[in-house]
This record gives sequence, C-alpha cells and structure tokens, in this order.
Amino acid sequence: MKKIVSFIKTEFLYAGHLQAIGSSGIVFASTYVNYHRFSSLDLLIVTYLIFQFIYYVDRYRNIESDKSTNLNRSLHFESYAKFLPFILAAYFLLIVVICLVFSNILTLLISLFIVFMGVLYPIYFKEVTRYVYAFKNIYVSLVFGIMVFYPLFYYGYSLSFSNVLTFLFFFTFIEGLISQALLDVKDVKTDRKSHLLTLPALFGKYRLIYLVNVVSLFYGATFLLISLFLFNNLSLSSLVLISMILNIYAAKDIKDSKIFGYLLSAGKYDSWFVPIILLMH
Repeated sequence: MKKIVSFIKTEFLYAGHLQAIGSSGIVFASTYVNYHRFSSLDLLIVTYLIFQFIYYVDRYRNIESDKSTNLNRSLHFESYAKFLPFILAAYFLLIVVICLVFSNILTLLISLFIVFMGVLYPIYFKEVTRYVYAFKNIYVSLVFGIMVFYPLFYYGYSLSFSNVLTFLFFFTFIEGLISQALLDVKDVKTDRKSHLLTLPALFGKYRLIYLVNVVSLFYGATFLLISLFLFNNLSLSSLVLISMILNIYAAKDIKDSKIFGYLLSAGKYDSWFVPIILLMH
C-alpha cells in the first residue's frame, strides 16, 4: 500500500497531472463565465487527456537525458516506460472518440493541433528559446490562453469574441507567464547551461520573484477592478483574486526553496474550479 501511495505522489509531482487538470480548470471557468453553463464531464476529460498526452510524450522522450539533471524523475518514468507507448495510444484514441462522439470534427482538428504544437515544442521550438527572450514562457502560456476558446468550438457556439472572453484570454495568458516563470526557477542552472533564455535565466531567482510579486499585485489589482466594475462579474473577479493570492504564496515558498511553491504554481489553474463551483447557482 505504501508503494502505491508513494508511486501516486511521485506521479503527480513529475508527470504534469496538476497542469493537465488545470487545463480542464480553464475550460471549466471559461464555460461558466462566458456561456453561463456547466462544463460537461466529456469536455473536462478530453481537455485533461490532450495536455496529459503532451506531458507524457515529453517525459518519455527525456527518460535518458533526465538522468543527469533530474534522476528521480527519470527513474520514476523508467519504472513503467514499457507501458507508456500503450498509455499514449489509449489517450490519443480517447481524444479522437470523445471529440467525434460528443462534439464535432472541427474540435478534433483543433485538439490534434494543440497536441501537435505541444509535442513539437521540445523537438523543434525549444531551440528558439536560445535566441528569443522568454519564448518558452510565452509559447506555453499562449497554449493555456487559447484554451478559453475551446468550449466555444466544443459546443458549436457561433464564432464571436466578447469583451469578457477576450479579457479571460489575456488574464489566462498572463497567469500562465507567471506560473511558467516560477516553475522554471528550479531549472535555472540547467537552462543557463543550455543557453535557454527563460525568464529565471534572464533575471535570476530573487529578481524574478520580486518581479512576480510586483506584477501580481499591480496587474492583479487592475484586473480585479476591471472585472468588478466594468464587467460586474463576480466569478471572473474571484478567479483574479485567488490567482493573485496563489502567485504571492508560491513566490514566497519558491524563494525559500520549498517544493510546495512549485506545486502551487503548477496547480493554480486547478484552483479555478473552486470559486466557480461555490458561485454556481
């Protein structure tokens, strides 16, 4: 039993599940904020599968290379590496089936495009981060930002971009930048050695954390006022407030080299389920 619990804890720590569930948190919030309806379970599942597929591909590719930089992660995935191709095949098949059964061919094409972009990043686009400042942070954050539009296509709504939807896109994108910047702090030495121009590699750990705190407070306060007084949207305001608080707490823990700070950053979008569920009526 202890081995099973230990495996699950390690799996959640290294396999990207928190961020994959967080992607479902984004579409869950977007569906409620923009369309005043609850997300169906199939939408949440397929969103999770898309992102978890991307993370599993990345971990599978890096089992050997991780041995020199993250041995514990490498050993964890090596323990079930022979099963990963079958897991990936099952995930891919489920993505296709769910999209075709519960949605439409356009959603399937968009889903495959997201998978394609996610899988290609470490293979081709990672090198761009050697030449373009913060390219990795921007690239990943854009993918998360795009997910606010995913329910629009999944449910077949007419293509229209409201002010609230546009606001939610920029908010999700900026929150992604903050989360990815904090998550990259743990890799700052490796990134500098590889000449990757991530935000922590550019600013250093402590200056980055100071910048995150300043940005979280000022941009968070601005977005909070906009969501409250311009949109008069309590659910949107609650997302801004909870994200601002989590950013500050995560930055504090990461500054003190506590692993909980990284978990807070990785799971920030997961927290978006909470205020929406509490405000549902």
